[in-house]
Amino acid sequence: MVKKDIARFLKNHVLGEREAVLADIERYRGRSLEELGRELTVVCRVAAEVLEASPEKERILDFREPADQSYFRFLRSMKRKQRHEGGEDLVA
Repeated sequence: MVKKDIARFLKNHVLGEREAVLADIERYRGRSLEELGRELTVVCRVAAEVLEASPEKERILDFREPADQSYFRFLRSMKRKQRHEGGEDLVA
């Protein structure tokens, strides 16, 4: 019975959420970069307006999320690769 309950849950929730996401992005399929760019511009403008109106604006702009350790590992590996290849040091 438990397996059936799990399967029902997955069907109703997880798969349903996946379907919802696919439906959300469907309207963007097949659009040109220009069309997508215009849409992105609108979204950015709205976000800027919301930020400007927020009493938390300064706190939001001052916030810096700490970088994940995987980012630093990536940077170190890029530096090693550059040194090994004798290339210009592009990563500080």
